[in-house]
Amino acid sequence: MESEKSWIESNAKLQVINIAEIKLASILQVGVGGLSDAFNRLMKWAGPKGLISDPNVKVITIYHDSFKVTPPEKVRIRASIKTKVLIAPEGELAPYTIPSGRHIVASLVITPDLFGPVWEALFEWMKEQGHKMSEQFPFELYHNNFNNHPEKKCIVDFCIPIL
Repeated sequence: MESEKSWIESNAKLQVINIAEIKLASILQVGVGGLSDAFNRLMKWAGPKGLISDPNVKVITIYHDSFKVTPPEKVRIRASIKTKVLIAPEGELAPYTIPSGRHIVASLVITPDLFGPVWEALFEWMKEQGHKMSEQFPFELYHNNFNNHPEKKCIVDFCIPIL
């Protein structure tokens, strides 16, 4: 990948915007290996509630730890689906809220193998622009199921909460 800053500027729609509060139903997964299963369990729960069939459904992955500091098998990741109201806890399923606030948002259409390099490029861009990350966690907001895309691409927003 070319230099991080030029790659992200050339390939992403970059914005610094205020994001409204987002209510979620989520499963906290420790380690990247079980993330797919966590999403499968989440979708199994969400299906009968009509959340998946909603045309405006949004699925979100929240990263509680940095891959630069934490080994992949210990990274805490939250598999989530947007809800209209805060849900009651139900087994491993828990309510979670992304607070409103300023975010850097990079909107892209990419293959899943580019997620790591995109995060690296976006954090580099953030630093070069003089922004500082807030205490909240970065997340990915998906606008499609890449398995249904003809080129297996993700339409995704990479979001970094900033001060």
